Amino acid sequence: MIKQSYIEILFYDPSLKSYFKTLNYEWLNKYFFVTEEDDKILSEPEKIIDEGGCIIFAKFQGEICGTCALIKETEEEYEIAKMAVIEKAQGQGIGFCLLKAIIEEAKKRKARIISLETANPLKAAISLYKKFGFLQTTEEREHPLFGRKTFKMELEVR
Repeated sequence: MIKQSYIEILFYDPSLKSYFKTLNYEWLNKYFFVTEEDDKILSEPEKIIDEGGCIIFAKFQGEICGTCALIKETEEEYEIAKMAVIEKAQGQGIGFCLLKAIIEEAKKRKARIISLETANPLKAAISLYKKFGFLQTTEEREHPLFGRKTFKMELEVR
């Protein structure tokens, strides 16, 4: 558990499993749509952990209001995925705290490259990623698994 001012960051626990799905469903339904692949990932969060990744949650004013996953790609490469903050809690620095905590966790795991997929309509998220040093590494294209237009950003960890 990491405490950052008034936002508490919690690591995955089975009692938090349902939040991973509900928080992401709210976010996906607002901006895009939920695919079969999304549902598969969100229904089996333990698989991310079993394969060397992790999932964190943000607790704000006594409520779980955000989540983010770190997916292990290789020994030195990790992907940030399924980051969501409920609408009523947006603008409180929760996304910043989640991103900071997940990057710290990737560094502990000796990540050299951290990547993520994002989309042009997500201006606030893109701005946040850039603040942390992420750079766009691909042009926008249709994501092969999710069928949404996305582009890749990466952060080189030193």
